[in-house]
Amino acid sequence: MESLRHQARDLFLRRVSTVSTPDWNVIEISGSGNDIVYSKKSMATSEVRNYLRADSTQPTFRLIRFKTQVWSKFRKECVDLAWVLDMLTELDIEIYGLLSFLRMIPEFHTTERNLAKGEEVLNIVSYLCENGIAASYNKSTRSTTCFFFERNTPAGGTRSREISKCLEQNARLYRNIHFLPFIFMSVSMKSIIIHLPGYTNVNYEAINVDNLLDWGSARFRLRRAHGELHLVLDIVKYVLDMSARQESSDTLPQDIADDYQDIKNAAEMIGSRIPRTQYHIEWQLQKNQDHLDRISRGLMREDTIASIELAKSSVELTKAAKIDSSSMKVIAVMTMVFLPGTFFATLFAVPSLKWDQDDVVGKDFWMYWAFTIPFTVLVIILWLVITQRRQMRSVFDKSREQWLARADALRNRVRKRNAVDEEEEVELEDV
Repeated sequence: MESLRHQARDLFLRRVSTVSTPDWNVIEISGSGNDIVYSKKSMATSEVRNYLRADSTQPTFRLIRFKTQVWSKFRKECVDLAWVLDMLTELDIEIYGLLSFLRMIPEFHTTERNLAKGEEVLNIVSYLCENGIAASYNKSTRSTTCFFFERNTPAGGTRSREISKCLEQNARLYRNIHFLPFIFMSVSMKSIIIHLPGYTNVNYEAINVDNLLDWGSARFRLRRAHGELHLVLDIVKYVLDMSARQESSDTLPQDIADDYQDIKNAAEMIGSRIPRTQYHIEWQLQKNQDHLDRISRGLMREDTIASIELAKSSVELTKAAKIDSSSMKVIAVMTMVFLPGTFFATLFAVPSLKWDQDDVVGKDFWMYWAFTIPFTVLVIILWLVITQRRQMRSVFDKSREQWLARADALRNRVRKRNAVDEEEEVELEDV
């Protein structure tokens, strides 16, 4: 068991750290009857330790709330929360249950422990929508000590404020063993009912990326509400089972018995709404899926229309290219028609040709060919290098491969011939 506790402690300290804050928020409920005192205050870290270690003979509810950061990967051990785990151990809270805070899955579980001094302690560990809670309820003193790990996210802050408000509204029930489970199921059920995504004034024909993202986000919230509804169902079953066992036990004081009955009635009311809420969530999920399918079909239809338009554009481009090709052919034909005339007109205009004399070709006419022929060859070579280099490279590579193959074949023939000559020489020597 100690190895499991050590493993849980190591994992928690390497994944969770506090957000820099000088003070810790403390909620305290004490008193009885009409003199219930609900107070909020801030304390430094050293004061919180002394405050928790102070013994109180009167029933007291204490909740220490602080913001935390949960890292996705393992980090160097954070010592800022080590004292919190030590304090949880001193309060007989099983730290192994804190692993639910790392999984970030809605959970609620309790364990009863018998201490060496004869006291019974109920441990409650839960994870509710971005927040983790570890609490210890002492059955002898009817006191509760609770650590509230509030994640540094908007959802975590919202749920923290809802729990604080519910604690204040139901402060008179703080001595009851079902007080924290009652708070959890009340806040969770309220969150499920109020924050379920609504689908009013939805334009089903408007198919765009924003619409798709909105409905995908709504589906995520529905899935989250569905998981939290199962958590509420577990808490309701636990409260009703514990209430049934408590009713069969020894007689309680009248005020405590009334508190038990109030919480039991609340659990029965919430339990009666769970099947209808679950049906509503499943119906909304199906409606969400149908709309997402409608969006997908609409997007596919738009893609098909776009593909058809693209094909039409390709046909138009092909026709335009064909027209351009015909125009180029016309230009090429006209160039071939006028090129001989242009050549001879230029040739007859060369100053080296003297048409008014008996010796038409002058002695400097060779310069015309000396410049024309080399530059013509150079232009053709540049055209081949620029436009036909890949084909020329492939031809060169094939020629090289053929030459290497022929060379290898020639070397093999030479080796074979040398081997035959050596064998003949050996035979002659033997003779």
